Formats: sequence, C-alpha cells, structure tokens
Amino acid sequence: MEWRDQGVNGMEAKRIQLGGSGLTAIVDAIDYVDLEKFRWYARKDHGKVYAFRIENTDGKHKRTILMHRQMMSAADKQVIDHWNGDTLDNRRCNVRIASRRENSANR
Repeated sequence: MEWRDQGVNGMEAKRIQLGGSGLTAIVDAIDYVDLEKFRWYARKDHGKVYAFRIENTDGKHKRTILMHRQMMSAADKQVIDHWNGDTLDNRRCNVRIASRRENSANR
C-alpha cells in the first residue's frame, strides 16, 4: 500500500523507497511524479543519510545525484539546507537553497 500524508499546508506527501535499505525519503506529491522514475538509494555522508541515484553519463562514467539537489535544480556550488535536520525529508517546506553560513547555523 502506498503511504500518503496530508503534509504541510495541505500539500500531499509521499514516500520513496531507498533500494534495499529499508529507508524511505519523504517528498511532496508534485515532486513524486518525477522522482519515482528513478531507482534511489541511501548513502551516509558526514553522519547523515541522503537519498541518491546513479546516472550513467556517457556509457563509461557515472555520477551521483542527490535527491534534494535534483528537486531544487541546484547548481554545483549551491548548498541545500534541510530545515528540520532530517536529510530524508525532502518536502519543499523542509529544503531551501542556503548560504554555507545559513546551513552551518542550522546544525
């Protein structure tokens, strides 16, 4: 059965399974449509767990794409901050493009 939640401000939220880890990422229903097309995994980085996928760029090279960065269409040097500290909560009410200072202050 698919998990659903009313979320913040009445926006529906859904969960995306993270390949074999037993973990899920929470996203807004509007983002779920695009994100569910990919196979997502869990990765621990600096003590936090993030949702990511692997993209084959040219048949030889692969790159890692973090779910929250894909959602926000973030440029390479932009920092994405999770307001509540839950890095698997990728609802738009919880992620923002931030400066390094803002991100550090949220720790």
